[in-house]
Amino acid sequence: MLFGTQSNADGAMLATHLALVVQKSGQQTLLLDLGLPRSDSLALLGLESTFNFGDALRHLRRLDTTLINSAFTTALDGLRILAYATGDEPLKLTSAAELFMLLSALRQHFQHIVVNITGQPDSEALRTFVSHCDKLLWCTDQNVLDCRRNLAVINRWREKGMNLDHARLVVDRYIKNCAPDTAALEKSFGLECVAVLPLSAELRLNVKNQGQTLFALAPREPLSQAVRTLGERLAKRSEGLAKPSMRWFGRILGARR
Repeated sequence: MLFGTQSNADGAMLATHLALVVQKSGQQTLLLDLGLPRSDSLALLGLESTFNFGDALRHLRRLDTTLINSAFTTALDGLRILAYATGDEPLKLTSAAELFMLLSALRQHFQHIVVNITGQPDSEALRTFVSHCDKLLWCTDQNVLDCRRNLAVINRWREKGMNLDHARLVVDRYIKNCAPDTAALEKSFGLECVAVLPLSAELRLNVKNQGQTLFALAPREPLSQAVRTLGERLAKRSEGLAKPSMRWFGRILGARR
């Protein structure tokens, strides 16, 4: 799962490319794009969808292979996308039980679910995702204002006793020789950094404007290679993960009492 307080298209761009790499590895992958702004993953790939996150919640009991094949958007290499649409209710209004039932249904059909939840404000629903995902990638950049907003959230969660042992830091839009550097960010966040993604402003703009991927436009650029390496790391780790048990649901319900 990819999270960060920043609300921009870079979160969707990173999540989309990570999902594409995992799908390319041979694992049937779903990109669950709940980030803000809404549905940027679809826009980046020049796609549209008539079935969205809100529709999936309303049709939980019908989420079978037939519905997924007919309604979920298909992207490159067979990647499926389920996005948070303009008409969907705010994520904070979604109950933990609804999220569990949706994720449980989706996990029956996908080997890997990449969740983009960047830009979402703090809520019970957000904490449910964070607490129970397999891996949390906390995305930030060197902008001190953004760092402060991210640190405010992570410190609040730690004060509430949330377990963030599965969290790792991703430093995005990195500029060498500018402070704070990676070591300083690791110390501030108390998280190990697993990826440093260079700014590559021109390439990012071309990806957003042309509807093509990093790998198609510039496969040998440092940004493309760094994203691919991170995606391959996620794909390799997920191969040995067992499917979650019903104890996950019990923990959620227990937290709500």
